[in-house]
Amino acid sequence: MELKMWQNRRENGELAMVSDLIDNINKKWKTELIMNTFQKEIAHKILQIPLAKTDCKDMKVWKGELSEEFTVRSVYKLLQEASLDPSNYLLQADTKDFYKKLWNLQLPTKILILIWRISWNYIPSLANLRQKRVTTTARCPRGCSEEEDSFYVFRQCLVSMDAWISLNMAWVTEYTDQNIWPWLTWLEVVRERKLTTTTGRSEHKEEELWESIQFDAAFDTNSSISASGMVARGQNREITVSKSTLHSNVSSPFVAEALACLEATRLGIRLGFNSVTIMGDSKTIIKKCKAGVRDKSVLSAIMVDIQNNKNRFQNIIFRFIQRTENGKAHDLAKEALKKEEGSYLVEETRENLDLGERWPRNPD
Repeated sequence: MELKMWQNRRENGELAMVSDLIDNINKKWKTELIMNTFQKEIAHKILQIPLAKTDCKDMKVWKGELSEEFTVRSVYKLLQEASLDPSNYLLQADTKDFYKKLWNLQLPTKILILIWRISWNYIPSLANLRQKRVTTTARCPRGCSEEEDSFYVFRQCLVSMDAWISLNMAWVTEYTDQNIWPWLTWLEVVRERKLTTTTGRSEHKEEELWESIQFDAAFDTNSSISASGMVARGQNREITVSKSTLHSNVSSPFVAEALACLEATRLGIRLGFNSVTIMGDSKTIIKKCKAGVRDKSVLSAIMVDIQNNKNRFQNIIFRFIQRTENGKAHDLAKEALKKEEGSYLVEETRENLDLGERWPRNPD
């Protein structure tokens, strides 16, 4: 990637590529060179960009999607927002929120398209066919007396209800709202909860004989410094090691949490864990760690190192826990940030830390 020299404080003919600013041996930014070349604000922004310890290729990122993957849908959305009157119903908050949830669902494309057609009432129900003058009657042909519209087809028809029951999904008819949009998104929320409950139970049972590491982060916006707190436990759940580490040039709480997770995997490698459960209270970070594809956000470099470290274990699981379950790791991170120094303690718990009020947490 070429550098825009007009942004530099002074001309530096030796700098042509971004790689010229990186120490390839230590995988770190050349801090002094960057501070002497760029304006102070730009230099700090450069130094806050995480660098992966693992060599990886450059990639293209599309900012029009939350996933940062290019889609035709996102281009259409950008064009729509640029050309239509904001008062148009297509841009109303509830509509945008619905489709944002829809396209982020982990479902096959053909099902997503079907849901999209249902939401716009584009399916060939008898009510729609009568409106288009394809048929003269809209009464349900399956022995019912009701008119067959989209709402009726999927939620009220006796045949459809029998189908839901045979699929062990009778719960989809429990939602009472007559608006089909919130019903469609409600279905996915309930489905995810059921899957999480079922999957979570089997995973937790499998993890009973595993070591575990809990991680958390504390972040100071003014100094751009963060601290990682980690608590390692053995198979009988006793604390074996507690560790904290400081990080400089951190741009956000999300980066701080990702760095803490990375430090947790490194601690597991150092302790020689074979099967380990890495637990944290940031849903965003845990979700990214579970993903099998390369992350394209600002956390990309950190996630590359986490994914690489996963290969050092025979078994590894990333699990989300509530913040109330993660107090010891948070206390360690907060104390390290307060004292501006890390720590490494073996077989020692910290039950009575007088740390005062906890640091405020930003939502995921």
